[in-house]
This record gives sequence, C-alpha cells and structure tokens, in this order.
Amino acid sequence: MTVTLNKNVCDKKPSCMMVTLCPASAISIRPGEYPTIDSEACLDCGKCVAACPHQALTIA
Repeated sequence: MTVTLNKNVCDKKPSCMMVTLCPASAISIRPGEYPTIDSEACLDCGKCVAACPHQALTIA
C-alpha cells in the first residue's frame, strides 16, 4: 500500500501534525513546501490518513 498526498487540498503548514504523528517518522516537511512521505519508511498504518484535518492523504 502507498500513502499519497493530494496537493490540491494540503495547506503546506510547517506545523503539520502528521510529521509528529507518524510512528515511523516517514513524513517530513520544509517551510513553504508540501510534506514528503518516505514510502520505504512508511508502515502503512494509516494514522496520518485518519488524522489529517484536510483529508489530503489517502492510502491505497
């Protein structure tokens, strides 16, 4: 499975809670940029998908 980011919905906030929520530290973000997801580190647990307030993440 893969977590995907919908850039049309993401607000690119540097304080994105998904970064700290991810148990594998697979999500990172730089100011002014979209979050990046390290697919090799990602556990496919879905915690980020469930918690994103903008529903910008999906898992398939």
